[in-house]
Amino acid sequence: MNAENTDYGKLSVLVIDDGLPIQSLIKMTLMRTGVHDITVAGHGQEALSQVNSASRLQAPFDVIVCDWDMPIMNGIIFIE
Repeated sequence: MNAENTDYGKLSVLVIDDGLPIQSLIKMTLMRTGVHDITVAGHGQEALSQVNSASRLQAPFDVIVCDWDMPIMNGIIFIE
């Protein structure tokens, strides 16, 4: 697949990280590649709620970027 011909603007991405600087960095990087449908969560429990809501709306995320060391619910438990 040629990355130059890929329309990343159609992707829906969920970014899960408890660090605001990391959230911003990932969001900025995604936006530079053309992704604009970006949802951010600060921990796994918040992200799980967003995943469930998106599924109910029949609009699941295409990509999930997940930190594994977070409070409340870490990334490993979120993935399980």
